[in-house]
Amino acid sequence: MPRYRTRAETAKDVVSEVVVNIPLYLIDLQEPSFSLKSRNQIKDSVRDELYEEIASIDDRINACSRAREAFSYAILSHRWGPGEPDFGTIVEKGGVTPASNDTVLSELQGYQKLLKFCLEARTLGFKYAWADICCIDKSSSAEWQESVNSMYAWYANSSLCIVYLHGLESLDELGKHEWFRRGWTLQELLAPESLIFYKDDWTPLDPVNLGKGKGVNDKLNTKIRPIIAETTGIRPIFLDGFYPKSNKQPKLVMELMGWASRRKTERPEDIAYCLLGIFNIAMPILYGEGDMAFHRLQMEIMKRSPDWTLLFWGGLQSSYSNLFAIHPRSFDYRKWNEEAARLRESLLPGEGVGYHPGSLEDETTAPPHVLTQNGLCVQWDTYPVEKLNCRENKHTKDFIYRVKATGLTEIFFRSTTGFLEPPKVRGHFYLASIGPPSPGASSIPVWLVYNRYVKNSNKFKALLRAEPIVAEKLPGGQGINRSFYLDVTP
Repeated sequence: MPRYRTRAETAKDVVSEVVVNIPLYLIDLQEPSFSLKSRNQIKDSVRDELYEEIASIDDRINACSRAREAFSYAILSHRWGPGEPDFGTIVEKGGVTPASNDTVLSELQGYQKLLKFCLEARTLGFKYAWADICCIDKSSSAEWQESVNSMYAWYANSSLCIVYLHGLESLDELGKHEWFRRGWTLQELLAPESLIFYKDDWTPLDPVNLGKGKGVNDKLNTKIRPIIAETTGIRPIFLDGFYPKSNKQPKLVMELMGWASRRKTERPEDIAYCLLGIFNIAMPILYGEGDMAFHRLQMEIMKRSPDWTLLFWGGLQSSYSNLFAIHPRSFDYRKWNEEAARLRESLLPGEGVGYHPGSLEDETTAPPHVLTQNGLCVQWDTYPVEKLNCRENKHTKDFIYRVKATGLTEIFFRSTTGFLEPPKVRGHFYLASIGPPSPGASSIPVWLVYNRYVKNSNKFKALLRAEPIVAEKLPGGQGINRSFYLDVTP
């Protein structure tokens, strides 16, 4: 028979379960030095009184809640600047506070920001704090990998995210701040349940928050919330709470990508890495791979989600596959044609309900795609191309296409990359619908594809389009539903 576990042993299990989900290192605000403590050090410092208190709680959910409260921490979101003290510096100095004795370090903008963050977190009643400036040991490849893949969860598990907006002096300037144009700050906005903005002088952006303590959330602030929504394009349902792992919150890949479409990162790889948590994906961090990082991210999304809106983008394609975009900026619907932008709007699920392309529970959607050795297996409606003309604009250096397919109205589109038009290219051209967008819709999003394989009539090549192509069905026009493979190579 299995041995009966004592309450004390169960309490230790609860503490271990909670501690493993906190960051690898936290700043200990209970010590005057504000020194860094590892997970194991924090766990070893737990007093018997806490174990006894947790052991006295009969319900495990409440016991875990009490343990999370004991290890709650504030987390910093900011824009990096000059003079940021790293992990090695803080360890060498013995903590954040002793570093003030270094006259050179103490005058640096980055150090003052870190110190004031720690002081503010302690004033708000926190025992622990986390800042990416000094709480990640980048000299350890393993710890760096874990940190990047766990970053979203660490922000989500925090009790409060303190956003410091350097140079900001008033609410009127909020929407123009650089913080809204950086890649990593997107997850720092979405993940935390509670968030508070601080101005340049380290006072709350909204004066009403002064002295309120932990119970503040500027994502729900009636003065600030509309500015966030307008600036980022994030709908209220996701400002109320964004849950990457939840299937009950309808989400579209193209909408999530759109949030990052106007954001920048210092390194090209980071535009993919900063989106890992938002798409609930973990993958190897390989700096030096360049655009391959965003290609790998899209491959991982395709493997996990049947949502075809991953393919509803416009602009330059990936260097590794014509199916994928080269950057989230291709999902910036504000640059699309009016019909494509309108179609995108009609596809967005409602506040918790609505049509969800790719949902396995919705029989109106196309069957899910499957990635195979032969390419991406899809089952789409295809429309044979009757006429296809392509000419180059000598002034703009782009190509203008005119396409007429059976059952669809004639469409025009531009591309910065051209291809040899028939009859110079062997094969058969089709417009392939990646929809349908909604039941009974007359407009459908399409790809221009062609069959270049004489011996394999079911293998096609996806061609570039400069923006999402939207075609209108003619009265009585029906596509030929077929299963075929799309190349995932350029």
